[in-house]
Amino acid sequence: MSKEPLIIIEAKTDPDLYVALFNGYVAYAPYAIQITKSIFERHIIGFAHEIKGRCLIGKQGAAHGIIHFGIQERGNNISEGFIYLIFSDSNQLAQDLTALAEEWFAQNNIEKITAYLGGESPYQYILHGAEPYCWAGNYHANNAFTRMGYDLSLDILVMSMEIKGSFAYEIAPDFKEEMTRNDDLALAGTFTAHDGHIWAGVCGYHYLKEASRQFGKKYGQINIWLNNAYHGTGIAQKMMAAVHSRLAELGVSKILLATNQALYRAVKFYEKLGYAVEPIRAYSYVKRLR
Repeated sequence: MSKEPLIIIEAKTDPDLYVALFNGYVAYAPYAIQITKSIFERHIIGFAHEIKGRCLIGKQGAAHGIIHFGIQERGNNISEGFIYLIFSDSNQLAQDLTALAEEWFAQNNIEKITAYLGGESPYQYILHGAEPYCWAGNYHANNAFTRMGYDLSLDILVMSMEIKGSFAYEIAPDFKEEMTRNDDLALAGTFTAHDGHIWAGVCGYHYLKEASRQFGKKYGQINIWLNNAYHGTGIAQKMMAAVHSRLAELGVSKILLATNQALYRAVKFYEKLGYAVEPIRAYSYVKRLR
């Protein structure tokens, strides 16, 4: 039996359909918000960081799907491809949309593709909070990546902690705080630690404004990067205390973080701080075209 033809339209030509499809696909996705036409136009089509990209709606027989992909500079004059999102009603359509993205990347001389986690994303604070990933419940997308030969890059573990009662910690006076974003979707900032002139680490905090509004509870999220030389020095605990304190000041009642299942020591560190593992499985994939 012959395969149904693939029909492609640019999402910006039918924003209402894109919004309806997206909201249907993420109805059960963890911490993913329902978007409006305004959010779609300002934060998705209006995504300013990509060099070039395409946001598409696909139709194949009775099945629909959406895919968004683009190219970003990653330093040293190297460009990488990113699949920011793919949802579909069928395995075949998800696979055909992925193949379409790969063909476009190859035409633009891209050698490496990451899906989803890695670079700047138009779905930050829209899909699963601050760090968009491929949720395990997104079966057709996961099947497509497997069938198309993508390698598993990260086995993502989501953890959370409830803030109860008084929750105030001292913020180290030598930490440098910087506000990185404040709009309708989120308020975000970082605390950076230095040991003299040596960069020791940075910890980011994110108040998920729109998610909090939609879910009726104030949610925050954190992420942390530490100079390997400073493991075990106590700096990580101090940075975590700083972001916890700032999120508590913002009224956050639940804090989320995403880490790698393989980072056993990190998971135990978070557990000691009061975080518990959520029943969420998620992934990031990578593929080299040549």
